[in-house]
Amino acid sequence: EEQHPDETDFNYGQYETDKDHPLQHTSNSYEYDLKLLADMADDFVIFHGTNCIELTEEIALILQKPVSTLKLGRYADGEVSVRLGENVRGKSVYIIQSTSTPVHENLMELLLTISAARRSSALRICAIIPYFGYSRADRKRGIRETIAASDISKLFEAVGVDQIVTIDLHRRQIQGFFDRANVDVLESLRAIVPVLLEKDLFNPVICCASDTGVFRAKKLKQLLEKEGILSSIAFITSKRNSDQLIEFQ
Repeated sequence: EEQHPDETDFNYGQYETDKDHPLQHTSNSYEYDLKLLADMADDFVIFHGTNCIELTEEIALILQKPVSTLKLGRYADGEVSVRLGENVRGKSVYIIQSTSTPVHENLMELLLTISAARRSSALRICAIIPYFGYSRADRKRGIRETIAASDISKLFEAVGVDQIVTIDLHRRQIQGFFDRANVDVLESLRAIVPVLLEKDLFNPVICCASDTGVFRAKKLKQLLEKEGILSSIAFITSKRNSDQLIEFQ
């Protein structure tokens, strides 16, 4: 007997039109040509799944572009159903979805949404993944183990993604796991510095909890020095005793 999923429409494009533009009172506000965005409005669409809702709303507000409807459903046995709510033929598709907890639910939603866009003849598909799940599993830590980050990258390419944008990737070498798709890694440091400057810091210490954060710690130190704040860096060594237990020294 054929199953039919219980579908939910995810469309948060009806934002407040009288709300101030997020960049209206910043120095960069005039760098955004709204006329150009209006001319491009028919060339791209924005989707999101069950997370990153607030982020998607703010991006849509900046771009003056409604969020397109994505119909997500669940079959009785728990399988995910994805259906795009509008025509994407010949358009660039941007899908905003973190693969954070629950990791597998969010990952499957994202993979199936990319697949749906590809099967609907999208011109180009970009997945914006603020948190890239499995990025820490970037090498074998023991015998008979998989390299999950490499396997996940192959899944993304198999369903047809053209570009991935993520933030503070665990190790930049993960970009090399992708053979065809472009991977852009954004950094959060420049967004953190203005917040730190409001704290009236005095000789702050930047603690680096693992070797993967050494580069970011040094860069944060340099950014603070440009603002006249001298800081130092403390390194912490760690030892992974199990999948859920890390010993810091």
